[in-house]
Amino acid sequence: MGSSQELEDHSAVPQLAPECALEDLTLTPAEGFVLSRVDGRTSWALLRELGGLEPGDVDRCLRRFAEAGIIVLDAKPAPARVVADALDDRLDPSLEIDLEAQRTLLAFEERLDRPYHELLGVSADADARTLRRAYFRLSREFHPDRWFRKQLGPFAQHVDRVFCKISEAYELLSDPSARAEMERTLSAAPSGSARSAAGARPSGPGGASQALRGRTTPNAFSLVARIARERRRKAQRYFTAGQEALGAERWVDAAQQLRLAIACDPANADYKLAFGDANRRANEIRAERFLKEADAQFQLGAYPEAYKRYVDALHCRPFDAEANHRAAKLAWRVEGDLRAAKEYAACACEVAPDVAAYRKTLGQVYAAAELWLNAQRELERALRLDPADDETRQELRSVKQQARRAPRGGS
Repeated sequence: MGSSQELEDHSAVPQLAPECALEDLTLTPAEGFVLSRVDGRTSWALLRELGGLEPGDVDRCLRRFAEAGIIVLDAKPAPARVVADALDDRLDPSLEIDLEAQRTLLAFEERLDRPYHELLGVSADADARTLRRAYFRLSREFHPDRWFRKQLGPFAQHVDRVFCKISEAYELLSDPSARAEMERTLSAAPSGSARSAAGARPSGPGGASQALRGRTTPNAFSLVARIARERRRKAQRYFTAGQEALGAERWVDAAQQLRLAIACDPANADYKLAFGDANRRANEIRAERFLKEADAQFQLGAYPEAYKRYVDALHCRPFDAEANHRAAKLAWRVEGDLRAAKEYAACACEVAPDVAAYRKTLGQVYAAAELWLNAQRELERALRLDPADDETRQELRSVKQQARRAPRGGS
């Protein structure tokens, strides 16, 4: 335990003492709230800024925890350069994943114990649209299909772990039933279990200090423990239903039941493992259904509806080259959204770089945005891939003229 001077060092990072067993503690609501936020990474100063308690109340709780030996204050935030150097030591230039992507992946993996909303980079009360955008952005960056058929070595495990956690966070926050269950779990377990439900790592095993016992009545803590046990029993029922759905290959139903199991008992690794597999299969089913609906709407000339369905499909299967291509054309032609069109078209080219039609569409989008040099580059690539395309040749001629007239640096 640190000295009294260290107790006032707000740059210190509190962490649970190795011998602390949260289930043996009796805590006031304020103490439970503060202890649930002690994760070994958040500094004393940041804990004081949390909503719900005054900074002075947070100080008093942390001092009592430190004096009782429940937390230690020896941990200091690692300098950014030290963290970066530690990540760089794990990079492997021999793999078919560029070093910057490796560094980004490892840095994100270091944050997987954060609350779900922080992991997605949204506020705690984010609405469905915000969650979808955040998930789609992260999915584009970390989905395993981004490196399909590439040699990733040990990084394949990092990719799978990161994307599974992103999917887990999105699915639990975006599903109203699962989110409601998770909120009930959080309110039922204000200390250790709440940390796990929010995405934090569970505490270590061992004995507990007697210092905080007796501050609340045993009955109050017993009630919380009893509710927590009931939540775990409820989770087991959802898990059993999910397993039955898995056995019958009802992947969408299985994913829903397992999602609810995780919401009721977020610390159970078996639930998360089963959910990851079921959710991947469920997403494939959803993607096929959305693509079929999108193609049907496209054939009928219902282009706005077709666009929505392609976007839905891409949330389930973000690296489908043809779906990205069609979404790009509709975002440009129907929605007038050149930014989205560029992202979809660029993704199609990333997945299938040698398809002339994808390069052509990307060039046309750049031209519509008056980015003439970019448009010229993509149209030239398209023409090299399909020299017989007279339309591309004519568009390239027009774009070159515009590029010559454009102010220097205009693209």
